[in-house]
Amino acid sequence: MEAPEIEISGGESGAVEIKNEADLTFSSAEKKVEAEIKEVLIKALESYSLEAAEEISLKTESNIELEDATYRTTLSSILSRLEALDGNSSARK
Repeated sequence: MEAPEIEISGGESGAVEIKNEADLTFSSAEKKVEAEIKEVLIKALESYSLEAAEEISLKTESNIELEDATYRTTLSSILSRLEALDGNSSARK
């Protein structure tokens, strides 16, 4: 069975704008979804939740930055401070 292919390309500016004014549900319960994207920005106007039945993994070749209303730091900074407190460096690569 052949699956349909969808190709969307931007005009001269290279940009495509898609607006949705309804609740949107995307379901792929039996298949994996993969994307290779240069840069992603997700802005949640109220809240953002990330859930997984098994595991959530965050990996980067640089820093993971964390910021809230009070603090701004990196995961490396937090782990360095914890390591200095108890001398345990087992999390290091």
